[in-house]
Amino acid sequence: MLTISVEAICLNYRPKKDNTFPIMLRLTKSGKRKYVSLGISVKEKDWDFKKNQPKKSCPDREAIVKLISDKVSAYNSMIMELTAKQQEFTMSSLVQMIENKIAVKTVSEMYDYLIDEFRKTDHLGTMSVYQQSKSSLTKFNRTLDIPFSDIDCQWLERYEKWLKGRNIKDTTVSILFRTLRSVFNRALSMKLIKQDIYPFNDFKVSKFDVRTKKRIVLPENVSTLGLKVFANCSKLASIYIKNVNPPTLGSDLGISKSTKIYVPKESVELYKSGWSQYASQIVGYDFTE
Repeated sequence: MLTISVEAICLNYRPKKDNTFPIMLRLTKSGKRKYVSLGISVKEKDWDFKKNQPKKSCPDREAIVKLISDKVSAYNSMIMELTAKQQEFTMSSLVQMIENKIAVKTVSEMYDYLIDEFRKTDHLGTMSVYQQSKSSLTKFNRTLDIPFSDIDCQWLERYEKWLKGRNIKDTTVSILFRTLRSVFNRALSMKLIKQDIYPFNDFKVSKFDVRTKKRIVLPENVSTLGLKVFANCSKLASIYIKNVNPPTLGSDLGISKSTKIYVPKESVELYKSGWSQYASQIVGYDFTE
């Protein structure tokens, strides 16, 4: 990610009607420049063009220096924050974040803003992920024309339950929640929402981290599972059993209560009846997908 340099300059080729010249912030990235007005101007004789600062004789010099310093600091702080979080941004989106000129009031509008930003910066893969996230959330809630404050921990728990009820794969669930969290993070960094409505301090997305979880897929020809057959499988999150007929159990599989057992959709009741001690953990799954 290439950095953006920020400095204050006086545009001495753009005199105003009162013969003063505007002081602007100049953002530079990869040879391209963008200018941001600071809303102040000085006479040409009051600006040091070598040091890019007002001369000691400049009226209201201290106030002007402080304004420039505060604004440059705000831009540099935002650049460092976004870079540390590895968030993509352009000079235009950076200006919008600082100047808060983006009129985003709903979750849907924030998604549309980010999707458009990824399109303009040619990050089409990331754009597709956000489009899929928005589509999933819209199907769940029917609309995303809602304020961020509507999405609290209870809302997220209902969404999680809805996804699992549709047998969405663990990896997809992880991506969907992480994408939604990133939308909240961008809204926070752009000062569009306040920290007190941020739900992900309590609702931990890390529980969907499939990288540290294990799963086992059993082929159709497995007919018997011995006593505590999975006892040595640490962090076993899920077992996929393709056999439509429940294998004979050795009374105890050696799994935790959180381990999900995925079986053919048409055999769910058969498994729950034969494996009654694991009935609450058995979930129907479409192995043809």
